[in-house]
Amino acid sequence: MDRAHDKKVKGLRRALLWKFTEPGEPGAALRSKLLEMQDNLRLPPGVAGTQRALDAGLDGECYCLLPSFLRMLRELKRQERSFTLFFRTFGSDMEVVLKELNALCEGRHPLFPEEDGIVLDGSDGKSDYRSRRE
Repeated sequence: MDRAHDKKVKGLRRALLWKFTEPGEPGAALRSKLLEMQDNLRLPPGVAGTQRALDAGLDGECYCLLPSFLRMLRELKRQERSFTLFFRTFGSDMEVVLKELNALCEGRHPLFPEEDGIVLDGSDGKSDYRSRRE
């Protein structure tokens, strides 16, 4: 197969994916679940558009990294457990992912209060989990 054909097939697949839960499509019964999941990824009221959100790379209405993932990282730190992070993306979103991660590590993420003292940037003499690639 040639590149033009591959590109055409990829475009068709993407178009079908985006309308999968629309009325009359195979995933229509899952539409309410999709909308619920999308709502759960929205930034809390009063956070979207704030300087703190923008500084964390959150320039839209939604989180980039799942809040449950961020909470897990903080809990691992609280329990003084060692861990390693590897990220793999299939697009151009790595910089956004790492900007939000670094905001979490430095205690600047809008979801978490600065006052609780949990940082993952090494400023407490422990491991630094920030990424240098942003």
